[in-house]
Amino acid sequence: MMQKTISTRAITKTDLKKEKTIKANPEAIKMERQKEMRRTSEWMLVELQKLEQKAYSRDINDSIFDLVRKRMGGAPLRAYFVQKIFDIHSSLSVFSSFYPLSKNKDIQKLGRIQIPFIFEMVISIQYLHNQILDKKANILTHDDVNRNLLAANLLKDLLYQYIDEEVPTKWRQKVRSQVRECFQIVDLGQMMEKKWNTYEAFQQLDLPEKYIVNPTIYEALNQPILQSIIEKLRTDLPREKWEFAQLYLMRIHMTCGMLFVIATRLLVDIQKVNRKKASQMLQFAHCYGILRQMVNDNADNIPSSFNLSTKSKTVADAFSDFRNRNITLPILLHLTSKNNNEIAKRLVEQSDSSLDQKEEEVLFQEMLQSSALFKAMQYPKILVALCQKLIPVRNKASELLLDTCSIVHWNKFLFPVKRSKQYKRFKKTAYYKRTKRQIKSILDANTAENINVWKWNVLPKHIFSLALKPFSAHNQLYLNKADK
Repeated sequence: MMQKTISTRAITKTDLKKEKTIKANPEAIKMERQKEMRRTSEWMLVELQKLEQKAYSRDINDSIFDLVRKRMGGAPLRAYFVQKIFDIHSSLSVFSSFYPLSKNKDIQKLGRIQIPFIFEMVISIQYLHNQILDKKANILTHDDVNRNLLAANLLKDLLYQYIDEEVPTKWRQKVRSQVRECFQIVDLGQMMEKKWNTYEAFQQLDLPEKYIVNPTIYEALNQPILQSIIEKLRTDLPREKWEFAQLYLMRIHMTCGMLFVIATRLLVDIQKVNRKKASQMLQFAHCYGILRQMVNDNADNIPSSFNLSTKSKTVADAFSDFRNRNITLPILLHLTSKNNNEIAKRLVEQSDSSLDQKEEEVLFQEMLQSSALFKAMQYPKILVALCQKLIPVRNKASELLLDTCSIVHWNKFLFPVKRSKQYKRFKKTAYYKRTKRQIKSILDANTAENINVWKWNVLPKHIFSLALKPFSAHNQLYLNKADK
């Protein structure tokens, strides 16, 4: 009976189209963004051909470039992000009034083609490693693992060769060093995940408040905008899980967020953006990177019976974080919920990296009952509001980039959650209404001008006070205690 019910649950294209219509940005912006992303895909595939031509053995290119070709042939988000940041920076450059960088052919090619391609390659190589670490995309046997490792190693060498031969000499060393830093931080984040984001770490009460890394890297990670999200988490979690939540945020920032930050920082340097605007753009990149990973973490908790997949995510990847005992935000909120979460605790304690469809369904229903998924879905919405306030200019490029944030509303993996009866009830709760007030306070606040002169150490407290504006007395008490 269960199997019969499951087999009819696949989400149709009509369902998704209706859902996108509900929350989509103005149709003209959406259509233009989709057109541009298709053009970006075409450009990336041209650059990929250059990379393939550099390979020693053409007859094994299909197996080496398979995942990369799929990603770049779809909607290469990282490449598009870099292109839009370049366009925004072009209007912010200190030289823009008397030396139009956008008209310089080398800079134009570097910012619109080469750097976008390079960072899309970085994330593709990261995916090959991630499939091994998290047993995704059916990478389970020794042969599968070896194939991914060899492909990732070959692609990384080819990427450095591409940088050495294609990137203009003036910028070559800077681009190379930033790409190397990306790989180092991602690997460090992956190690951190295996040590501090596990169910075993979740059970511990003695976790480090700070994860010691290279001071330069830690300074880049320890941004006020990250602290503001930590403060919000503290209102949703018991005290003994605060350090765990902070380590989780630090980890997703390293494995996903820093790629957006480093790409932005690279363009800030190349285009010589003034310090004040550069600060805003880097904070925007921090928010953007975190929200993208949070959306992905939420989407992981949807049963395979809905038959949802992407270019890099298969149907069999459902609940891969749970199966691997990686405690992400929705799982953390569920395991600490005061509602019934006994099924999740039992399954995660006996986890053997496998869940059948019936167990997926039961776990999914329990997470809906606890509202853990619903609460986790609100965090990216708040980050989108922050992105809207942090973007330094309002032009076509910034509007198109912000349109990519609309995924927090229509991500197809979260459609089954949004159409559930439990979510309709959740929208009537004080928590949901408080979140809407928080988002409205951020968007309505006169921060468009003030944010340019804020000191970085003031930002988290200001944003947190906006978040808890309806409970100002409690908020003042909390901040006073924190200051002591």
